[in-house]
Amino acid sequence: MLLAVPAGAQVFRWTDSQGRVHYGDRPPQQEKAKPVDTGRMDTSTTGERSGDVTVHPTEVEWFAIRGTTRDHMRASMQHTAPYSERRGSRVWGQCQWDIKWKFKHRREPGSCRIGEVRLDVTATMKLPRWVDEDQGNAQLRAQWNDFSRRLRQHEDGHKNNGIAAARDLVRRLKGLGEFPSCELLDAEIRRQGERVISEYQQLDLAFDRVDLLYLTGF
Repeated sequence: MLLAVPAGAQVFRWTDSQGRVHYGDRPPQQEKAKPVDTGRMDTSTTGERSGDVTVHPTEVEWFAIRGTTRDHMRASMQHTAPYSERRGSRVWGQCQWDIKWKFKHRREPGSCRIGEVRLDVTATMKLPRWVDEDQGNAQLRAQWNDFSRRLRQHEDGHKNNGIAAARDLVRRLKGLGEFPSCELLDAEIRRQGERVISEYQQLDLAFDRVDLLYLTGF
């Protein structure tokens, strides 16, 4: 099934009157929204370190797809593919990214500020592996290879959102000023981390709605 692409399908970023950042494919008319170029970073480098952010190799969990026709393969997917609570159905692929951060305090008499910051980005993907590929005809193998390639690109796009979140968090943490105590600083660091993760989870949802429109369902 080839999904139609609405004209102007795009992810946007905007800030509300409370200063909170939002991502979505349908920004409010009254807000000024800027387009976001999602899923374009290269995540192929293993153990990539860029400044204060280390991107670890993706862990892939494969699930088996069986059959020698598209109908049989789709039926197999309904038994072996991961289940998405948000979609309420099984999906061809999933990506879960996570950010861990470490930092050091810079203590001064009567004040505390953030010093060295280190963030680690990890990602786990669930992707299909066609175990009966050697029994399929040439046309079906070509269709599957093309679909698998585009599916991996899409899931890599989700990992890229996690990388962008980590880089954004570094920028925000380095922008924090002095605090009367390290306890107050730690509380603000946790708040910033929770806010950034929440924002980029919104980006993931919008990215799904927009980017899946460009995928040919298998």
